[in-house]
Amino acid sequence: MKNKIFEIRKKLLMVDTHEGRLECLKNTFQGETAYIVAAGPSLKNYSSTELKEYLSDKLTMSIKQSYDILGDTADIHIQNFCNYKSYDYSDNNRTICPWLVFDPNHPSHILNNSIRCDFMLPIFRNNGDMGTTIAEQGDYDSMLLENSYQRPWGPGCMYELAIPLAIYMGCKNIVTIGWDIGDLENYDKSKKTIFQQHFYEGKSKVEFMPVGMSYREIDSVAKSTKGLYYFLKDKGISWKMVSDRNPGYDGIERITL
Repeated sequence: MKNKIFEIRKKLLMVDTHEGRLECLKNTFQGETAYIVAAGPSLKNYSSTELKEYLSDKLTMSIKQSYDILGDTADIHIQNFCNYKSYDYSDNNRTICPWLVFDPNHPSHILNNSIRCDFMLPIFRNNGDMGTTIAEQGDYDSMLLENSYQRPWGPGCMYELAIPLAIYMGCKNIVTIGWDIGDLENYDKSKKTIFQQHFYEGKSKVEFMPVGMSYREIDSVAKSTKGLYYFLKDKGISWKMVSDRNPGYDGIERITL
């Protein structure tokens, strides 16, 4: 897996456009399983050693700070500027690093600060109205990269890029690890947003733009997992979760590693 990703990254870096670089990933993992690792608190159920050993020979996508655990075990590392932490990839020339950008200043900030970005994808419909999100509209076809390089607001990297990229690469199985969405049972509804728990403590691993989640956001995403599950199933794609607390559709099989 490591050699394959290294060769794909070497190829895409020879392409000038962001769209062209993305196309270098199309159908590259036909019929395989994508393991998507988020930064939820259930990630603490496994040690770093366990996770890295288990995922070492598997197609692995890391979302944000889960890279702290996976390092170059991650084949793809997805970032945006919400709950952002910077990384030094100087000893890692293989992990592919796509970025989701939603502010006009983000591309220049990435370039001016020499942040590793192999290609970036703009998010649209990100106007603060949850009613425009994939989760609430249920327009899962809009997620597909073959339909639009621009990414509709999810909310979240899982909907905006991780799952769509797995589909785009031809994967037939998706396993999400540590994607816990948020805690509905203990949400203090007197607060507009709450910074949700992660596998790391508090905001200690956030350098820029710590972002909380509203009750509505957590609830909408949790409810939308049912529609997404059947959308994937209709495409012949299975979806399993490694999470002991994800509040989403209980028809999605929960597994352990």
